[in-house]
Amino acid sequence: MRTLLFKIRQYITEENRFGYREWAEMPSNILTTAAYIEKRGFTVDVEDRATYENDFFRNYDVAAAWISIADGLYEGLDYLRMAKLNGCRTVLVLFDDWAGMQEQVLRDYEFVDYGIRRWDIEVSLDRLLSSVLTGQSCEGPGLVYRREGQVIDGGELIQYQDNLEHLGSARRWLEALNPKIYQEFAIRVSSGCPFKCTFCHIADRDNRFRRVDDILDELESLPAGSFVRILSSDMLQDAPWCRTFAEGIISRRIDIRWETDSRFNWLTDLDLLKLLKRSGCVELAMGLESYNPQILKAIKKGYRLEQIDRGIENLNAVGITPGVNMMIGHPLESSETLTATESFLRRVSPQKVRLIGIQFLRPLPGTPVSTEMAKLGLLDKPLTYRELYKSRDEPVSATHHLSIPQIVEWRSRLVAAYYS
Repeated sequence: MRTLLFKIRQYITEENRFGYREWAEMPSNILTTAAYIEKRGFTVDVEDRATYENDFFRNYDVAAAWISIADGLYEGLDYLRMAKLNGCRTVLVLFDDWAGMQEQVLRDYEFVDYGIRRWDIEVSLDRLLSSVLTGQSCEGPGLVYRREGQVIDGGELIQYQDNLEHLGSARRWLEALNPKIYQEFAIRVSSGCPFKCTFCHIADRDNRFRRVDDILDELESLPAGSFVRILSSDMLQDAPWCRTFAEGIISRRIDIRWETDSRFNWLTDLDLLKLLKRSGCVELAMGLESYNPQILKAIKKGYRLEQIDRGIENLNAVGITPGVNMMIGHPLESSETLTATESFLRRVSPQKVRLIGIQFLRPLPGTPVSTEMAKLGLLDKPLTYRELYKSRDEPVSATHHLSIPQIVEWRSRLVAAYYS
């Protein structure tokens, strides 16, 4: 039995990270999954292409597509349709796997046989492939499946509670994709986030890390001077892991520039920040969202304004660029709260703080903010994948104080404040 794991090259499909890229970025999650599946005894191939020909899937028994709702959903589904026409069992691996999304997609598209839920994808896929190989039905946690004409969501499954050391190194697969054809790279190091931001779909999950030696082994296969996104929702949460990681890069003389996500909570240890800088860290990206204390408290961000300012100062002092993501559209958002954010963006220098983006709040199904907005009458019903598909480009709801056109206007004001 031959299994194909595939994705469309322009679209990012990683945990809590998605989007369209005009440049080629080597993926990670699909490669660590391939390494795990191969170790379990399956014959597997990985393809990361811009396009696929009609008969490309003919030589495979199972085709699993890495897809994001936010970007590339319908293009990825069309390739699963082609795979089904060529006789494959089809599997949807949906990365922005918000509550009920895979179930909705399988109901609408009968050519998708299975969905893999977001946590420990490789374990659930292993179980699915074992069932296909033996001709048995596969149901239960970690999967979305069909039974007697009904689509059933078996729920999420976290098999390994403490760490991701079962994944091992995916170096063989990085080299198989030919790193020289990529402009940038992504390396997955952890999964989950223990914090409780009300808008986030991965909140309140322990952040489980891979073995440092496996990460370093993968990094050694990349071209010298590569820019690498270290994929973790909050890598600095585990300071000892970070120190071992940075020291390993330095001792092995791995020549990379890298960035990762973190929080303002951890930007007080100047010695650690200097070590990260020595290892090649050029940017730490933080979800700031707002500079108004009322909004920060409402979304359970846990930041104090002085903590934000000190964190920026410390990163600038060691030569690491602070990157900030902003968000507008919380139910309590008003001209007053946004004026505070506008003042902050006008004050910071683009040479010292990078504005990564300003997003509209998306009330993802299953998140506290979605429930809150429903109670306040701002949402008639939970959003489906169709509404979420376009929610990155336009607000899906007004706030108590602002209309949708006013939210759009405020976003333009905030962008202008930063670049002025």
